[in-house]
Amino acid sequence: MDTCAVVRLVVVALFCLVSLACAEETVAADKGKTDAPQAQPASEPAQSAAVANNPTDAASKAILDRQEKAGENYATLRTDVEYEVVNRMTGETEKRTGWVAYQKETKDQPTKFRVHFDTLRLENGPKTRNVVDYIFDGRFVTKDQYKTKTRTCWQVAAEGQRVEALKIGKGPFPVPFGQKTSDVLAHLHAVTRAPEASDPAGTDYLKLTPLVGKEKDVNFLRLEMWIDRKTNLPAKIITRDENKNVKTVVFTNTKTAPNIDAKLFDVPKPAGFELIVQRLGE
Repeated sequence: MDTCAVVRLVVVALFCLVSLACAEETVAADKGKTDAPQAQPASEPAQSAAVANNPTDAASKAILDRQEKAGENYATLRTDVEYEVVNRMTGETEKRTGWVAYQKETKDQPTKFRVHFDTLRLENGPKTRNVVDYIFDGRFVTKDQYKTKTRTCWQVAAEGQRVEALKIGKGPFPVPFGQKTSDVLAHLHAVTRAPEASDPAGTDYLKLTPLVGKEKDVNFLRLEMWIDRKTNLPAKIITRDENKNVKTVVFTNTKTAPNIDAKLFDVPKPAGFELIVQRLGE
């Protein structure tokens, strides 16, 4: 179980500076193994895992600067989310819907966030209720899986310690957003393009690719974002990884200054749930 991979989507999503980097559970695990042959998707052009350290153009840098400013301005965020992962090797598809909430670090409290999924749809099957919660309270990442009645907690910070959860190369959640433009460009190359008819309305496009030697700092081969021009937060994200998974995250009904009750990040263990705790050093 790759905890950091799960939280990467969360952080990316939450700070809305972007998604789940990896599905916590594969489609096959949810629906059971099958020997039935799977339709093979059409192949896509080979893509490089990294690009040369060429300077990012001014237009792309300006988009990153707007996101950096948004990260400074928004103390809280809440948005609905649709998440889809497609395994291009098998053709299997998993779709989830839910919401995410984020609370910025202050002098008195660490960064906190929560990703709550309500529904699950596999392939072309029916949408079913399948509740999964991910919560980061500054010290622990907690996953509540209602289907199996299991709460799993991973400790990522000692008591009193602050982790730089959003900074590339720092803390347990290396992601490319919610930080300074200079930090992003130290690890990634950014390019933009003119708007296209298929783009979400009112957005600017940005593609990020790891620089040579920085591939291990992020968990994708390519990440595409559509940034809302009003909020300067992502409206849509698509990532492609080395396992040929394509993940798409769409954010809607985004609120940039909601009142968030502190109890949203402090959820008691549901009755009857098994508790599994993994502490630092274990």
